[in-house]
Amino acid sequence: MKSKPLVYIADLTYNTTVLSNDTFPIGIGYVAAYAQKNLPDSFSFELFKDADALFDTLDLKLPDILAMSYFPWNKNLSLMAARYYKQRKPEGTVVIGGTFIPSESKTQIEFFKENPFVELLVKYDGEFGFLEFLKRYLRRDGNNKQIFYGEQLDGCVFWSKDENDLKAGKTIGRPNDLNEIPSPYLTGLMDPFFENQLMSPMLQSTRGCPFLCTYCWAGNKFNSTVKHFSNERILSELDYIAEKRRDKENRLLVFADANFGMYDKDEIIADKIASLQRTYNFPSSFAAPCGKNNKDRVIRMLKKIRNACPIVSVQSTDYQIQGNVKRKPIDIEEYKDIVSRLKQLGLRVQTDIITGLPGETKETHLQTIKDLVYMGFDQISAFTLMFLNGTELNTKESLERNNWYKRYRIVPRNFGKYRGEICFEIETVGVGSNTFTFDDYLFLRGFHGALAMIFNSILFVEFTSYLKQNDVELFDFTLSFYECLREETGPVGDQFRSFFKEVSGELWKSEEEAKDYITKEENYQKLLSGEIGDNLLDKYRIMTVAENFSSWCESFCSQSFIQLENNGRNRGELKAELSDIKNHIMAKSNNILSMQNAYGEPYSVRLLHNVSQWKRDNYIHPLSHYKYEKPTEVKYVIKEENKRLVKEILTLYSKNKSDLWKVASSRYYLPAIFREEIIFTK
Repeated sequence: MKSKPLVYIADLTYNTTVLSNDTFPIGIGYVAAYAQKNLPDSFSFELFKDADALFDTLDLKLPDILAMSYFPWNKNLSLMAARYYKQRKPEGTVVIGGTFIPSESKTQIEFFKENPFVELLVKYDGEFGFLEFLKRYLRRDGNNKQIFYGEQLDGCVFWSKDENDLKAGKTIGRPNDLNEIPSPYLTGLMDPFFENQLMSPMLQSTRGCPFLCTYCWAGNKFNSTVKHFSNERILSELDYIAEKRRDKENRLLVFADANFGMYDKDEIIADKIASLQRTYNFPSSFAAPCGKNNKDRVIRMLKKIRNACPIVSVQSTDYQIQGNVKRKPIDIEEYKDIVSRLKQLGLRVQTDIITGLPGETKETHLQTIKDLVYMGFDQISAFTLMFLNGTELNTKESLERNNWYKRYRIVPRNFGKYRGEICFEIETVGVGSNTFTFDDYLFLRGFHGALAMIFNSILFVEFTSYLKQNDVELFDFTLSFYECLREETGPVGDQFRSFFKEVSGELWKSEEEAKDYITKEENYQKLLSGEIGDNLLDKYRIMTVAENFSSWCESFCSQSFIQLENNGRNRGELKAELSDIKNHIMAKSNNILSMQNAYGEPYSVRLLHNVSQWKRDNYIHPLSHYKYEKPTEVKYVIKEENKRLVKEILTLYSKNKSDLWKVASSRYYLPAIFREEIIFTK
């Protein structure tokens, strides 16, 4: 009896210094589940996420078909694995699919000529084109010459070598009922990935995005078709995941929806998540991009879910720039109200901006940041414009219209060595245009660093609240602090100048220049040590809290005093209040990611003011109203229910400081691990 063809499907990630993409590979799970449903008992499927595991398995047993995802963070890794496979099995078939495959005929032809070991590209939603390929594979007995000859294949693109012709099939639209695609969880396809506690389960309840942003891979006609999985299915998946993870170290949950909370059904899902948190303490933290419409519903949902991390993306507040990228203009006062309501729930509210969008100038970008500070956002994450395949900004017309100044840099933490060969990912970024100079880029990138270390850090929120209470504009304060950092001596100034040096050093003029540099062993060692190739904003924010925290507290205190000393306040009282804030912050946040904090070891300070009560009252009264009768010893300790959270983080991510803080700041609700005031004795 003839054996079933063996298919490996891989959504690879690097795991050299940290697990770069740490969510379950549900995309390839959907592809395999849909194929199994429609072609039962016709193929054997094995799914892979870890690159080393795939290479090891290829050495033991070669599949008949190797299907690979293709995204900005793993495209070169996928091609390396595909080439390795075809060298060992030339008659095998390589299939590539994902958001980064070339979208135009010219670039598709170039891709096949540069990568002759790839037979097929699957367009858009991979389930449907891949199924059409598998059907033809069976009809033509797995013979590549016959499969990739003659008529086109719907949902796919291939290069017919014998005909010397590109064959592009019709696009297959999304079905009205997404439940035609079986659940990769309920079918058991995701079960092997639960064993890896470094990986977090990901769910998708809605596919597609109605918006057409020109910088985004989803901003096209195909992806503007929005379809939903049924709530019954999503609730069952949540129960399934909770049962698997409720008693494990990693209890995070991530949603892949582009606009979670924008639809009626999302509120039912939020109720379910809140119920699981009450019953199983799962998930410990929850992350999902917030819907761009229906903000009232989003707020109701976030009120129910513990330790949610809301992200309200803005990109730019300039009306002209918003129009240039096909975004609807935002109402600053409306967003200010939304942020205020979210913060009243005790949530830390984050937003994203992009540097260098069409029509951007240094002045418009600074105004955007000033507007966001005014709106009350707790964190402003600044991204450099990336040019992604298939987006409107990455076209010849866009280049001619904007005169883009492009550079190339390593995708942070996405590198490794496999079978003796160095592999890494490169992204193309915009660092200038006809309205935005390279010097503007360097200035703003430096300012983003100051934002990350000064404004974005929740560790210093008491300082920023004190400044606001005393009528200091936080934007002006941060800009002034930025200028001082460039001249300041000591560890704080040294750290910032090191950041600024790396800003220009991370860019290359071409991919070839980057490759020539990184493939030298001595430079690859710099990647391993973190000297190059890291996310600079994350790296230096981590250094702020992990290496120079007391120095930053002192610097913040002194810069605040400089801003306030001429406002008529008594200098002695001002110094005493700022000193108490500094000591409170040290007690709350110093060395929080430690076993001492996990076991509830208290941190004691002597204060003149009840800073904790001032904060609990949301800073509505001056700090002077909270003065103790005499100096008071105050003890701070982590809440009993949050000790497990610190142990979870340390158990999973204690390889090095960079990994630890990357995960703690991006996947977890950080205030949950702060110490809080518990005792004071007079």
